[in-house]
Amino acid sequence: MPLFSTTHYREITDIKIQYPDGKFLTSLDLKKFKLFKPKDKPEKHVFMNQMDVPENAMDGWYTATISLADGTQVIAKDYVIISHLPRASNMNPPDGAEQVPIPKKLTWSGADKGFYQVFIRDVWNDSKLIYRSKLLSKSELTVPPGLLEPDGLYSWQIHARDVNEDVLLGDFNKGSMSLIATFSTSPD
Repeated sequence: MPLFSTTHYREITDIKIQYPDGKFLTSLDLKKFKLFKPKDKPEKHVFMNQMDVPENAMDGWYTATISLADGTQVIAKDYVIISHLPRASNMNPPDGAEQVPIPKKLTWSGADKGFYQVFIRDVWNDSKLIYRSKLLSKSELTVPPGLLEPDGLYSWQIHARDVNEDVLLGDFNKGSMSLIATFSTSPD
């Protein structure tokens, strides 16, 4: 998933991504972005393109050429190693579980090495994100006390990651999202 994030999104007119050998890979659609509004920081747009890994993809420094409205071009590079990172699976509680006693831990199966980030949403409250974990090195999350309530309906998802702030590879080099699992908690 090629992506580029910036607080200077209003100045950008084009983002082109090239393979390590300089050949064109894709352009990022400036109309498709995720909006981040961090507290006490400028708004940020993350432009991304979901795509299958091309058969001719290779390890190396991928380049983003960012064109600005004043005619300036800026180059950004990211070192990418092409490999497959499996999704987390065997989630507990599993999708469709009903009347589950409020869990103290959420568990799953994952890769032998790697990192995970867990997202929990309140389905009754328009699937509002109620929890985002820090990066975890084990395939379990201790649920913060009081986060989940009796007679609730929740969904959760796991982002498996291969690196954690690696200087060369960066923090978002590779990753895979699990399927979404939804469960209800018992009334008492």
